[in-house]
Amino acid sequence: MNKLSLATSIFKTMETDASMALFMRDTGGCLVPKLAVSRSVDEAREITFAELAESAIFYFSIAPIAILNSKIFSKVFKNSSKEIAQNIKTLDKQAIDKVRNIKLAKVGRIGASFSILLPLIYAIAPIRNLITLKKTGKEEFIKVVNLKKSNNKPKSKGLNRSEKIKAEEKARQNSIKLLKKLGAITITGLTVTAGFISLAKNPTIFKKAEPFINGLIKKLDFNGNNATLKQFGYLIMPVSVGSYLAASRDKYEVLENIQRFAITIPMMFFGQDAIEKRIYKFFDKKFGSNLTTGNSIKTYKEIFAETTNQTKNLKSKNWSIALAFLINTSLMAAAVGLLNRVATKKRYIRSQKELFANKPFENQVLKWQNGFHQKQYRRQLSQIT
Repeated sequence: MNKLSLATSIFKTMETDASMALFMRDTGGCLVPKLAVSRSVDEAREITFAELAESAIFYFSIAPIAILNSKIFSKVFKNSSKEIAQNIKTLDKQAIDKVRNIKLAKVGRIGASFSILLPLIYAIAPIRNLITLKKTGKEEFIKVVNLKKSNNKPKSKGLNRSEKIKAEEKARQNSIKLLKKLGAITITGLTVTAGFISLAKNPTIFKKAEPFINGLIKKLDFNGNNATLKQFGYLIMPVSVGSYLAASRDKYEVLENIQRFAITIPMMFFGQDAIEKRIYKFFDKKFGSNLTTGNSIKTYKEIFAETTNQTKNLKSKNWSIALAFLINTSLMAAAVGLLNRVATKKRYIRSQKELFANKPFENQVLKWQNGFHQKQYRRQLSQIT
């Protein structure tokens, strides 16, 4: 397989499979640039854990959890999993009782799945913090990124025994609190789902609640390729944002998260559309292709069905997707990382200057200490020479 066919195969998958496109964007397009601009080993470890954990939950856990809940609710309502998987538009021609059972089974699957998924998503940032705390004893973000020195010596290979015991105990206590919180969220979600379904089994209540049920299914059902993006936008992303903000360890991390999400979320959902048309028009002109027709852009399926100009169109399509991916994902991730890096350092330096400006005595002591160390250094240097 030559390079062009390999590129076509990869980009075609990104175009037709929303989950795969987001996985490639998050892992290949975000993880690597973030690691490249990370400020310390601790930060790089945290970034790696967070990105891979999000991918593992979102891209590899949603389908199995949804399938499991389909089996559970197919037994509850005595429907097959295939019946539950039907599109809501195809249900109107069936018996009323059967339609009600299928819709309630879908609601059960949605509620039960998200009762499990959302706590897992929420747990990523706190678990990241626990790993760092247990491994390094660092509780402040400013220490994680090496702007503020930790209490243990920089050249030390790690924590001493007493520091390690203290850090592990703190991490253990925080882990117990987190598990209790996540368990409470899961139980609450499952209880609310079971209660709603129990009430909605009544035909009168179901009829009144049906508009809400239909809207819920249309937005959050687990069938079809577009469901992934909808779920990501409506529920998973807000929970993820809330988790990172709640788990921020100091004001610097709060500001970094706000700045990061303020840029990346709009770009994730709107940036690709904003820039890709200009990119397609550029490569149409460069390679003599004809991918842009009015407001639409030709898909790979449409290009493969063509008998003329197919080679030029494929080449233009591959270059367009690659450049859009580079700008909207890789460069964006690196740019946001660098922006946070510079902004946080400036904020920290400014806060330290303000701190000493408000404490003249401590500031003077610091100057005396620096002067003493300089004199001692010069004296030692003169003895050597």
